[in-house]
Amino acid sequence: MVAGSEINIKQWSKSEQLPEGITKFTTKVYFDTTKNKSITEYYYWSEVGNSPVAGKTLSIAEIKMLLESGDINNKFIPISNNKILISNNAYIFENESIDVSIEYRVTSDISAKHTDWKFVKEGGKYDTSVVDGELQRQMIDSIANVHFEQYDQKKVEQSMLGDPNHTIITFPILSGLYGGGRDDATINDTVVTLNSKIIDASDIGFDISTTNPNLAKLLIAKSVTVLPDDVVRVYRMIPTENNWFTNLQIARENFASILNKELSNKHLTGSFPFYKDFIEPDQLALSLGDWYLADEYKEIKRYGYLSKTRNFDMLKLYKEGVTSFKLELPTHDEYYAEHDGALRLVHSSKNALRLSYNDLVFPENDQASAKYYENALGVQIHELMGLLITYPKRNLLNNLLFGMINYMYTEKTHPDWIFKSSYIDITMYHRDLRQYAIYQRDSEEDILEYLTEAKPYHTKIRTKTRIYGKDELIKSDVDIEEKMEISLDFGNHSRYIESDTIDGGDEQIIDADNYVDIADGTWEQGRLLRTRQEYTAEAGGFDTGLLPTILDSSTVMVKQYTDATKTTHDKTYMFVYDMFGRGWRIGVDAESTATSFDGTTVVVDTPASFKTASKKNKKLIAFENETTGVIEFMTYNKKASQNLTIDERGLYTGLHTAPGSTSKVYALDTPLEMVLHGKLKTEWI
Repeated sequence: MVAGSEINIKQWSKSEQLPEGITKFTTKVYFDTTKNKSITEYYYWSEVGNSPVAGKTLSIAEIKMLLESGDINNKFIPISNNKILISNNAYIFENESIDVSIEYRVTSDISAKHTDWKFVKEGGKYDTSVVDGELQRQMIDSIANVHFEQYDQKKVEQSMLGDPNHTIITFPILSGLYGGGRDDATINDTVVTLNSKIIDASDIGFDISTTNPNLAKLLIAKSVTVLPDDVVRVYRMIPTENNWFTNLQIARENFASILNKELSNKHLTGSFPFYKDFIEPDQLALSLGDWYLADEYKEIKRYGYLSKTRNFDMLKLYKEGVTSFKLELPTHDEYYAEHDGALRLVHSSKNALRLSYNDLVFPENDQASAKYYENALGVQIHELMGLLITYPKRNLLNNLLFGMINYMYTEKTHPDWIFKSSYIDITMYHRDLRQYAIYQRDSEEDILEYLTEAKPYHTKIRTKTRIYGKDELIKSDVDIEEKMEISLDFGNHSRYIESDTIDGGDEQIIDADNYVDIADGTWEQGRLLRTRQEYTAEAGGFDTGLLPTILDSSTVMVKQYTDATKTTHDKTYMFVYDMFGRGWRIGVDAESTATSFDGTTVVVDTPASFKTASKKNKKLIAFENETTGVIEFMTYNKKASQNLTIDERGLYTGLHTAPGSTSKVYALDTPLEMVLHGKLKTEWI
């Protein structure tokens, strides 16, 4: 284009209203039977138009932008029946005359065309917002710049940990023979995670058979702590073709900006309780920031009560007038305050997910591992999006999708597979649905007529919805029928034990008949099972009435069956009430008869039911004296054949027991909450 020249493109336009500035035009007048009035249409040349018309693929604004940008090399654009516009700036011709030879295809309909289109609506409420799965997948692949066709995961078993130098796990997908068409795995096309955490490139290796893909092995260095039941995942990566974005760095920064805005008010563990199955929240591009309920709680400098533990009665203090609390916990801080008339968590440090692609620092900053960590960023994006897909409020994904589409348009790549339609949806809110004293004319036709006149001429009304406000009360009876078969076997697991001590009396007198019956409501029975108390027969004890000695905890064994006759056992678990008055539900994984127990070693007859343990990976068991019914909780740190070496005894309930004529040992599934609250031993109380 000649320097200083100007491009003006006009199109023949039609409208029922003449735009300002148009002085030359022609008109057509006709009678519209639908509107019952005469209509004047104006025809004129216009330089305004952001959408293609009359079957064209480009608008005049887009054609002008293409010409001005100079990015029209090798273009062949028919502009009429006998005229074309061509451009090829590969050569500069300086001759006075130029001969041009053009070859073009005359056979129609042999090129690829779009035959199916989808409408995807931007916005919407959290429960009605639409997300197109195919567009979402393309967006994720484009931001990650990689995707994985082959993926596998395995739970670590004890047999995988025997080698002194490596944890060895077989993964057939590491072999180029698996599936065909791929090379053997290398550090440049494979990413490995351990419990969702990216393993460093220098800590992984491969031992791949040239003949059998089932012998392909992943080697993890012993410097990486791998324990039984850990989950190892392997991703075989390939680059993304037809990426949406030209500048991947800026696209990722825009992606991070949108997500940070969406996640700023979402508590990580509250909104995404299973996030550890997808991501490690403090690695590579991910980090943890402060979560706060509202902007007023972004910074809290004053509070009424400070605690370094959760073991206090916050609600009691709140009722007594303390309206704000700070908890300084080992992992993070929490603030509670009165909000909307209720005590709520209003601020929590390290509980809001943050994403940043600026100034990334990889664990190993060398050329050999650069491709590995770039692929690892792609895996992190895929898994993060997998986590977000589980979030029930769909508008989060819709906002993210259209945010990235809007950014894509800023790169001026003009994709031909997506465009903004000129359709509009109308929602009409009418007056309440009730009887009026005088006739009320329906306003729908008036609204549609106004929109038809006011909207741009190329905009079309796609759908219309009418909403009438009406509140009604209904009285109904609802029956709920639940069919459950639950067996509660209390047996000897009472909170009360038989002894010679009677609460509220003299420990030297064991005959309950020597005491006068206590009338109901005469004596205050005090707090049961809330704090560690001595037997109440001693000085300073509290009176509970005429009952055997009260223990500070209880254990209830629950066995469930699949039928009413209790012939098919389903599962077993325990309800445990600890010495602080907290209740736990502990699943029973397996049980075995104890052949002997000398206080330090338990001998079991089915050792396969018990997992391998170590000093850093202790296992919880319950030992039951079937003669007395007393259950003691303990841990073991070593398993050698049938022998379990006991590490700690008297946990949680404070009870100790010796073997009975028959005894059982239960392998337990330790709840995470129990681990977080720490162990309970008698001497700590």
